[in-house]
Amino acid sequence: MASTQWVAKTAALLEDEKLASVLVRLMMVMNDISITNSQMHEWEKTEDMKRKPRARGAILYFGRVQSAHLFEALDIIEEIKREPDLKARVARCDRRIVGFFDTVARFLGSKDHVLMAKMRNVVAFHYDSKLAMRRLKTLVEKHPDHRFGYSMGNETLDWYYDLGDLIADGILIRDVFEIKEDQDIAAGALEVLKRLHVIGEAFTNFAGYFIRECCKK
Repeated sequence: MASTQWVAKTAALLEDEKLASVLVRLMMVMNDISITNSQMHEWEKTEDMKRKPRARGAILYFGRVQSAHLFEALDIIEEIKREPDLKARVARCDRRIVGFFDTVARFLGSKDHVLMAKMRNVVAFHYDSKLAMRRLKTLVEKHPDHRFGYSMGNETLDWYYDLGDLIADGILIRDVFEIKEDQDIAAGALEVLKRLHVIGEAFTNFAGYFIRECCKK
């Protein structure tokens, strides 16, 4: 599907500096999310024999980073809710844009918003030592003879430690998603990811169409 492009005058944004700040930050978020989302799809479809063994870890990595970007972007939605002028500007948009905004705004403060914060803090941009050790000890308790592979080579993808992916998966599934040992992992993770996908889709739709609405003359 071909993209549609427009040109807008940058200086025109400064007619309303408060709105300009929101629009520029939304643009930054959208650029970041578009890259992470594109990379997830590329790794899902890869036929490269060197990439295939790393595909699951890569998909989860870009998913975690995308969720972290989205979590940070929710502060912009909170700002719009808080500022009467910004909220009024959203209200002047068509019902579709207002609907996307309302969906995201309702997410603020929810249980899944807290979950997203935890994901951002322990497995996206940081490496929590306590959770890593908890998962490692649990793994050894369940499988005392467990072995893991690791490799090094001439290319970046040759440097791989499968225990790292295993521990990261465990933190995400057990400590962030809070899927219990007796639950079906795939079903539980899918349920959480579906809920987060709804918010991600609503945010990108709001941001994209709101930027377009405010920049067109």
